[in-house]
Amino acid sequence: MKRVLSAVLVILMLLSLIACGGSGGSSDNAEATTASVTEEVTETTIRRPVLPESDFDGYEFRFISRGRNTGNTHWYIFDTLYIEEKAGDVVNEAVAMRNQLIEDTYNVKLGMVETTSHQSVARTSILAGSQDFDVYGDSISSSSALAAEGLMVDLKSIPYLGLEESWWDQRACNQLSIGDNLYTTVSDFTLMDKHGTWVTFFTKNMIDKFSLKNPYELVRDGTWTLAEMLEMCKTVSFEVDGDGVLTEADSYGTVGEGWNINALMVGTGTLMFKKNADDLPELNLDGERVINCFDVASKILSDKTLTFFIDRVKGTYNDAWTDCFGGMMADDRALFYITGMNRVILLRGLDTSFGIIPQPKYEENQDGYSCVCSYGNTNSISVPIINTDMERTGIMLESLSFESSLTTLPAYIETSVKTKYARDEESAEMLDLIFASRAFDLGLIFNWGSSGLYTSMLNSGAETFASKIASSSASYIAAMQKTVDLFEGIA
Repeated sequence: MKRVLSAVLVILMLLSLIACGGSGGSSDNAEATTASVTEEVTETTIRRPVLPESDFDGYEFRFISRGRNTGNTHWYIFDTLYIEEKAGDVVNEAVAMRNQLIEDTYNVKLGMVETTSHQSVARTSILAGSQDFDVYGDSISSSSALAAEGLMVDLKSIPYLGLEESWWDQRACNQLSIGDNLYTTVSDFTLMDKHGTWVTFFTKNMIDKFSLKNPYELVRDGTWTLAEMLEMCKTVSFEVDGDGVLTEADSYGTVGEGWNINALMVGTGTLMFKKNADDLPELNLDGERVINCFDVASKILSDKTLTFFIDRVKGTYNDAWTDCFGGMMADDRALFYITGMNRVILLRGLDTSFGIIPQPKYEENQDGYSCVCSYGNTNSISVPIINTDMERTGIMLESLSFESSLTTLPAYIETSVKTKYARDEESAEMLDLIFASRAFDLGLIFNWGSSGLYTSMLNSGAETFASKIASSSASYIAAMQKTVDLFEGIA
């Protein structure tokens, strides 16, 4: 085991050198570094899962997962199989290394069912009793929808899954369970959920130009709040060209999309449904604090003098998310860009310095920061009820998740995002905080009558929002209870 782990870390180190253009260094130094890494690893005990020695006789273990043929591939980190056309990419090479280790250890072949309509294909396959795939690896929202139809098993019932271990996302396991049953979650094996974690980019030049407070210091001090963001947005928002029309040529506090109201609300620590002592969801939208949070968040995003949304330039740019918003940041006309982590890679060519921070709190005494995932653009782990070998599935998922904690996850976070694409050491510090602060909102994921609530109410005042909650609470609770009843019938 120590030899395998040494090899893993040495290869990752070499991949990191390749990614950073380090091929011109001294071979003597490289050999010395390799030797020291190996020596250090052999003296270190790594906690590993306790799994039986198994030979799966060449079985092809298949995922339905997002692949090359699903469109919109800038969202995707190909974390399941090696992609030939991405040869040299540090994550892709780590995938190859991890998969080879798994395949050699268990005499198994990893495969993927690629389709443009994962949910419907999976449903048809399961209902027909076909053994087309072992694991469903599409988005958290689609896997949850299939689970609510009774088509996925409780992951806690699968042998050898150490869901309490560090290589499984503990916040996801705790927040996505219902009645102590867990039908989908994420682990160190899944990367697109990290890629789809919402962050806030800020343009450094504008911080200096307008003598604004240092966002990094605000985050560290616990004083990065919605009220602070609102005031900063007001300072930098104004018409630039004097034509009397607000366009992308003017200066704004934030850029992005209407969905960002969900990110700001989750950032306040407000989940639409929270869990009670029995691990059952309860509506969490009533109360003065929720209304106040929405009031401030909507003041930022509904004001067209402060915020510029993508729908105002649709069809104008080849990729407005990068070309338009990136151009505005480069010209010091967009202070905050609220978006997914994937943009840190897509903005690699941006000719300006930017930082990365979480979404703001509502109030300073809030218990930590909270960052939402794009549940439709991420991936997760679920197992269909027609899976005939739960022991094999448990061994494979546990092994993949653990080995990914040593290979693909550090290749993505430490080597790719932090080292290759982030612009400063402070961003790397913030990324650790962000990944440790992710939140999974059952109301958004299951669409319990409320997934479009915040966006539909964005241009309404706090009073209208409060009235909407009062009149619609019963329907939200009914939708939630229907799902809970289905799960209780399955369990």
